[in-house]
Amino acid sequence: MLEEAIKSVSVKRVLLRLLVGFLVALLLPLRGAVVRGQEIGVEAPESVYVGQQFQVTFVLSGKPKEFKEPDWGKIQMQYGPAVGHSSQISVVNGKMSRSTSYTYSYVCKAVEAGDLTVGAARAEMESGRQTSAPFTIRVLSTSGGAGVSSGEDEGGTVGSGAGEASSGDAFIALELSRNETYVGQPVVATVKVYTRLDLVGFDDIRFPSFNGFWVKEISTPQQISFSRAVVKGKEYNVGVLRSYLLYPQKAGEQKLEGLEAVVQYRERQRARSFFDEFMGSFSTATMSLRGAGKQLVVRALPESGRPSGFSGAVGRFSATSKIDKEELEANDALTYTLTLEGVGNLHALTAPEITFPSTVEAYAPVVKENYSVKGDNQAGSITYEYVLIPRAPGEVEIPEYNFAYFNPTSGKY
Repeated sequence: MLEEAIKSVSVKRVLLRLLVGFLVALLLPLRGAVVRGQEIGVEAPESVYVGQQFQVTFVLSGKPKEFKEPDWGKIQMQYGPAVGHSSQISVVNGKMSRSTSYTYSYVCKAVEAGDLTVGAARAEMESGRQTSAPFTIRVLSTSGGAGVSSGEDEGGTVGSGAGEASSGDAFIALELSRNETYVGQPVVATVKVYTRLDLVGFDDIRFPSFNGFWVKEISTPQQISFSRAVVKGKEYNVGVLRSYLLYPQKAGEQKLEGLEAVVQYRERQRARSFFDEFMGSFSTATMSLRGAGKQLVVRALPESGRPSGFSGAVGRFSATSKIDKEELEANDALTYTLTLEGVGNLHALTAPEITFPSTVEAYAPVVKENYSVKGDNQAGSITYEYVLIPRAPGEVEIPEYNFAYFNPTSGKY
């Protein structure tokens, strides 16, 4: 149990005691942005690669009565929507105004190259209809990066224009940082190319879809850097194409798909004359590569010892709280801030459910996310800022709040 010191606020005859205790909590995605006017905002990448997963988020200025997703066209919508909301609060002369935005997020996948158009989303609001503008995502056929696990049956098939390269001269592999994990505990997945050839580029790469995982891309290098490795007695140049963090969403034996690629390589042509032998002559050939899938054992979080307030947070966390004023008049506002900090599935944290006293007017928190990928997990903090207005003088006590998490290293809550 992570205990916060009792904080007292003397607000001109309004004493606010803040008691906050913390245990451990769940992680659910929350995103928000403010949209003005009657248009739905869109957050989406300008370009992706074939086979790459990406997120599209629609931002509405208020709670819709009905939301209709767009026509995705040739883009494959895989999961969604994940619905979130955030609030912006201002207080002037003791009067509070609040604006709330709602987000609808989808995980999508590009399955073919080209400039692909997504249609307009629509929402029926109390004030009328909001729509988004159609937008285009450029899908590139050649990419580098992603995946995790190394297969036993990697191989290559020589394509048109090929010379004397054999299937053992190049292969791709999905490599995992571990083969067993907990629900909510990430695994690093890396897609690598192993080659003894003079690679020129890639015609196409098909990456795994990672169904059943929340996926965060770690890196997609613009240029592949090679290192040396020995596999089954042969020396290869090894390059990372893409890396991901995979957060399992369910227990059981999860199968990760294999991958495919078509590579171009340069080879020396047979000499036809003395001058060819002396000067050297090269041509470009292609080879199809296949990498085996992987099995990942995902353990369920233990039932034994699970706290009643546990909602799914996995990692290592701490919690702090503060108030921005020691004194204030009745009907004035203060800001009560909760900060959850640590390493784990921060993307899934939701705002704490705190029951404030009836004499205190409280509004939905403003959420500030400040975390990123650090090594093999997400690290940073999420801050929840509550605007509170005590409406009557006297003493107010905020009850203890418990935040629970599971530590996969110790195997305990």
